[in-house]
Amino acid sequence: MNVHRTRPCAAIVFGAIRDPAVAARHTLADLRQSGLGLGQGAALVSAGSPALRLNSRGWFALRPQEAAELGAHADRVGFCAARLRTSVPLFAGALRPFLENYIAFLQQRIQLDRDALEAKLEAVGLPVAGGMLDYRDWIYSGFLPLPNAHVLLAEADADAEPAFAHIDCAFWTGQTLVAVLFDSHNMPLPSERRALERLEAEFPDVEIVRIPATRRGEPAALTGRLGELLAGFAADVTLPYGLFRADAAFAAGL
Repeated sequence: MNVHRTRPCAAIVFGAIRDPAVAARHTLADLRQSGLGLGQGAALVSAGSPALRLNSRGWFALRPQEAAELGAHADRVGFCAARLRTSVPLFAGALRPFLENYIAFLQQRIQLDRDALEAKLEAVGLPVAGGMLDYRDWIYSGFLPLPNAHVLLAEADADAEPAFAHIDCAFWTGQTLVAVLFDSHNMPLPSERRALERLEAEFPDVEIVRIPATRRGEPAALTGRLGELLAGFAADVTLPYGLFRADAAFAAGL
């Protein structure tokens, strides 16, 4: 199976998957044919491709009647949190509190940056309150977590079995592939270490952030370097786009 394009390009399968090779075979070819960078369980990112965000098109499917039930901001945030929970494998218990803490982290950042975000609305002549857009809508520009991510590594030859580097949770910020690894009390297998070494060698835009076993379920996991990498999600977004983002906005990477 050869699903690589011109390097560097990270082909990623993620979610509640058992066999990444099977998942890649069923999702990556379809994703490339669609012309999109994100699907339900797969992503393609490379230098210059837009950040993957909560309001990026493709990572969830929604029927019209379901969208009609998400009229309130809290309902939409809850929808995102619920969809992320469904993408966690059964035995990946540390991911659930991490994702819950991540949503809380985004909400906190929006409040901390409220003055600056409302100033952006004023700068383009929009009302700060009572209008169609609200400073809280910038939360949907938060970088999309890719739980239980497997990054496809370059193949030695066309007949080789696909190899993957496993990442507990990945984010693509538009500049950096943030690879979050949960350290455990057990030593990683040699094959796992080699895969991560290959990942760093093949993808210059990757940054690995390790979370100690004692902190991985705590809000403190989103502080330090990881918090720095994920906190600037609204910095390059001129206007907030809601959860149901227009195609034109997605294409512009806003």
